[in-house]
Amino acid sequence: AMNTPDWVTASGEHIPLADLSAEHLLNVMRYLQTGDGEFGRMMRPGCRGFSNDEWLRLCAVELQRRNRS
Repeated sequence: AMNTPDWVTASGEHIPLADLSAEHLLNVMRYLQTGDGEFGRMMRPGCRGFSNDEWLRLCAVELQRRNRS
Protein backbone atom coordinates (compact mmCIF):
# COMPACT_ATOMS: atom_id res chain seq x y z
CA ALA A 1 0.00 0.00 0.00
CA MET A 2 1.03 3.58 -0.44
CA ASN A 3 2.57 5.32 2.54
CA THR A 4 -0.55 7.14 3.70
CA PRO A 5 -1.26 8.53 7.16
CA ASP A 6 -3.30 6.45 9.58
CA TRP A 7 -6.94 7.34 10.07
CA VAL A 8 -7.85 6.79 13.73
CA THR A 9 -11.35 5.38 14.11
CA ALA A 10 -13.76 6.34 16.87
CA SER A 11 -12.73 3.14 18.69
CA GLY A 12 -9.06 4.14 18.53
CA GLU A 13 -8.04 1.75 15.74
CA HIS A 14 -5.27 3.06 13.46
CA ILE A 15 -5.83 2.21 9.78
CA PRO A 16 -3.65 3.46 6.90
CA LEU A 17 -5.80 5.57 4.56
CA ALA A 18 -4.79 3.30 1.67
CA ASP A 19 -6.32 0.32 3.52
CA LEU A 20 -9.75 1.89 4.06
CA SER A 21 -12.53 0.77 1.74
CA ALA A 22 -13.87 3.34 -0.71
CA GLU A 23 -17.11 3.29 1.29
CA HIS A 24 -15.23 4.03 4.52
CA LEU A 25 -13.32 6.89 2.83
CA LEU A 26 -16.59 8.42 1.62
CA ASN A 27 -18.04 8.04 5.12
CA VAL A 28 -14.97 9.77 6.59
CA MET A 29 -15.37 12.63 4.11
CA ARG A 30 -19.08 12.99 4.87
CA TYR A 31 -18.36 12.90 8.60
CA LEU A 32 -15.68 15.60 8.33
CA GLN A 33 -18.07 17.84 6.40
CA THR A 34 -21.22 17.26 8.47
CA GLY A 35 -19.91 16.27 11.91
CA ASP A 36 -22.73 13.71 12.16
CA GLY A 37 -20.59 10.89 13.53
CA GLU A 38 -21.41 8.82 16.59
CA PHE A 39 -19.33 11.17 18.76
CA GLY A 40 -20.20 14.46 17.03
CA ARG A 41 -17.76 16.67 15.17
CA MET A 42 -14.10 15.71 15.00
CA MET A 43 -12.70 18.03 17.64
CA ARG A 44 -9.09 16.94 17.26
CA PRO A 45 -7.40 19.95 15.70
CA GLY A 46 -4.41 18.67 13.82
CA CYS A 47 -5.37 14.99 14.17
CA ARG A 48 -2.24 13.04 13.22
CA GLY A 49 -0.83 16.39 12.09
CA PHE A 50 -3.64 17.15 9.62
CA SER A 51 -6.60 19.53 9.84
CA ASN A 52 -10.10 18.36 8.89
CA ASP A 53 -9.74 20.13 5.51
CA GLU A 54 -6.42 18.37 4.91
CA TRP A 55 -8.03 15.03 5.77
CA LEU A 56 -10.74 15.76 3.19
CA ARG A 57 -8.05 16.37 0.56
CA LEU A 58 -6.11 13.26 1.57
CA CYS A 59 -9.26 11.12 1.22
CA ALA A 60 -10.13 12.66 -2.15
CA VAL A 61 -6.59 12.09 -3.47
CA GLU A 62 -6.66 8.47 -2.28
CA LEU A 63 -9.96 7.86 -4.11
CA GLN A 64 -8.57 9.51 -7.27
CA ARG A 65 -5.42 7.37 -7.07
CA ARG A 66 -7.54 4.21 -6.99
CA ASN A 67 -9.65 5.33 -9.93
CA ARG A 68 -6.50 5.83 -12.02
CA SER A 69 -5.01 2.41 -11.29
